[in-house]
Amino acid sequence: MDEKDYELLHALDETRNITHAADKLYMTQSALSKRIKALEQELGVEIVLRSRQGIRFTPAGEQVLLHSAAAAREMEKMRRQLASIQGEACGTLRAGISVNFSYYRLPEVLTEYHKAYPKVRLDIATGHSRNIYQQMLDSSLDVAVLRGEYPWDGTQFLLSQENICLICSEENKDRPISDYLYIDHSSDATISAQMARWRYENGVTNDAGNFVVDNIMVCREMVERGLGWALMPEVALDDFKGYVKPCTFENGEPFVRRTYIFCQRDAAALPQVQLFMDMLKKHRQKAPLRGEKHGNDCFAGPDAGCTGAPGAAPAGAAGPVPQASHLLYHEYLRPDKGFAPHPAGLWAGASAAAPAVSAGKADAAVSGHRPGSDRR
Repeated sequence: MDEKDYELLHALDETRNITHAADKLYMTQSALSKRIKALEQELGVEIVLRSRQGIRFTPAGEQVLLHSAAAAREMEKMRRQLASIQGEACGTLRAGISVNFSYYRLPEVLTEYHKAYPKVRLDIATGHSRNIYQQMLDSSLDVAVLRGEYPWDGTQFLLSQENICLICSEENKDRPISDYLYIDHSSDATISAQMARWRYENGVTNDAGNFVVDNIMVCREMVERGLGWALMPEVALDDFKGYVKPCTFENGEPFVRRTYIFCQRDAAALPQVQLFMDMLKKHRQKAPLRGEKHGNDCFAGPDAGCTGAPGAAPAGAAGPVPQASHLLYHEYLRPDKGFAPHPAGLWAGASAAAPAVSAGKADAAVSGHRPGSDRR
């Protein structure tokens, strides 16, 4: 058996189907079947049973699968250690990138990175931040770019800070937002709760007639066509044809979304990982977003080797970013601001009864902005 066999068995375990496994491995079905038979002859046991529904591993096959997966992990561990010892940018970069960053920023970063370090094998996963975060927790990724606040005891850097903006078409810019359709887009629980808080504070409490789309670009396109208004991160608004206003909460706090680099402690010493993080920071300096503030951008674990103090607060935050407590920033009680998380996930007043929304607040949501706070 060799590493290709480890990969073959892993593909069979994932798909439980000869056809799908062959496609995943870029092999023909006949070549895959021959290799399975060769393995069975080599080991002297039957590994899989075939049926119309797919394949099943035999008890012996399950043992082969278990030991081959362990051998594959050991081989990868050996490569990583050798790469670290040699100090050369090679080996595998296992990175997870949030959806929006992967769409708007990642292609440029990866193009430059691959040109500079062609020996590095890129293993990139993209998805929602909550899913990428879970992969970081189970150590299947070395480094990740995540949007939002997540507890982490490894290395963590603030990569960027962007405004959440109210957007609408030019013809709707002076229209009270309570008078027409709110278009929502799928997001994680944290940002959804903050959006609900902002809508509540601006008098949009009736969700009747609103709807949700699962793609942020579809949401943007609908807004551009005048169908309604939306709350959207600034990263998605390049070349937007319409009215844009950065949002603030009732207490004057800016409504921002932060993007972080997360890194496993043991992976931080790998040259390919260090160089990737440096490349991300380099591109951040090239084109900072409107909401970004430069300066001390590292709040990491105690042995991360960074200049930032562990748990240091990002710009605009009310207090330190929790580390060992495993509390999220938005979960802090804020008696000074009069807000606390509502059990249902929406933001309500600190008292049992939510404060009444003053008349006309929704009418001023678009037109009553501060001078210089909008972008058209």
